[in-house]
Amino acid sequence: SAHVAVAHGGAFVAGKAQYADVNGDGKADLIYQGGDNRFWLSESTGSGFVAPHMVVAEGGTFQAGQAQYADVNGDGKADLLFQDNDNNFYLSESTGNGFASPHLVIDHGGSFQTGQAQLADMNGDGKADLIFQGNDNRFWLSESSGAGFATPHLVADQIGNFNFGQAQYADINGDGKADLIYQGADNHFWLSTSTGISFS
Repeated sequence: SAHVAVAHGGAFVAGKAQYADVNGDGKADLIYQGGDNRFWLSESTGSGFVAPHMVVAEGGTFQAGQAQYADVNGDGKADLLFQDNDNNFYLSESTGNGFASPHLVIDHGGSFQTGQAQLADMNGDGKADLIFQGNDNRFWLSESSGAGFATPHLVADQIGNFNFGQAQYADINGDGKADLIYQGADNHFWLSTSTGISFS
């Protein structure tokens, strides 16, 4: 039956609690961003979550609610990636019980849809890559090196009329690589499968 899993009650960014396996035990943990841009972790017990503890005292200026969690270095633990207000990206690798200090991994600074950068393993190497949507509806990829990300390059020249913010990435054909799915302005759904280096 339903029960309270963790009673935090504190101030954090509404609707931005996320779930990812931070310690690699196969259970999704609870991570959320405080109103002061610090990050808190409550590890899963299997039937609930432990009391939250601060894992990143960032406190900097970055896009509220843009933190993402995925295994960037391929060690089986979800890492923390976030975007600052200048469209640069910072990575904090999971230590198993928290996250390492953030370090700059992409000095992008370009013009793209705020909040549309997403982590997904496009090339099937077990490490989450960074894919983002430009303001011109083109899609760009930065492959994970394990310690950071490569220089972004164009992977899909989809200039058509579709809704911003509707692009998603998932392995549709079961080949281990994340494909691109997006919703057109006419509510049709479109699929571009991953070739490992681009979307077809």
